[in-house]
Amino acid sequence: MNNSNNNNGNWWALAFGMAAGGAAAYYLTQTNEGKKMAKKAKKKYAKLEKEARKSLKEQSNAISAKATAATDAAKSWADDATAIAKDKVAAYTAKAENATENVKEMAKDKLATYTAKAEDVVEDTQNSFEKGMEKARRTLDAKTKKIERVVNNNYSS
Repeated sequence: MNNSNNNNGNWWALAFGMAAGGAAAYYLTQTNEGKKMAKKAKKKYAKLEKEARKSLKEQSNAISAKATAATDAAKSWADDATAIAKDKVAAYTAKAENATENVKEMAKDKLATYTAKAEDVVEDTQNSFEKGMEKARRTLDAKTKKIERVVNNNYSS
């Protein structure tokens, strides 16, 4: 019983909604005042649509400008980071080259020092050898003369 009352209420609501919709449609399409109101509503709708499009375009432009600015900022940051990296690489390369030159100079200096020392040792050795040879020659000459005297004395006597 309760269920049938609900169905009757639903039918009445549907019938009332249809009647109200039909009356509104008749008023807007068939009466002068309704036609003016519909025309006014269309103009208002067109105006709102135009404003919405304008607002959407402005927001789109603003978003595009922000995206461009963000892209430019990112590119600038990347360019700056690249420049800094290049500068650091150049600085480290220069330091490495400088260190290499310093090592080369030190090696040349050490080589020159050891070469000079070696030449001194060779010269000293050569001088010592020549002195030894001269002494041996003198000793040999003296002994030769002594032997010749002995031989000459033995043959002469």
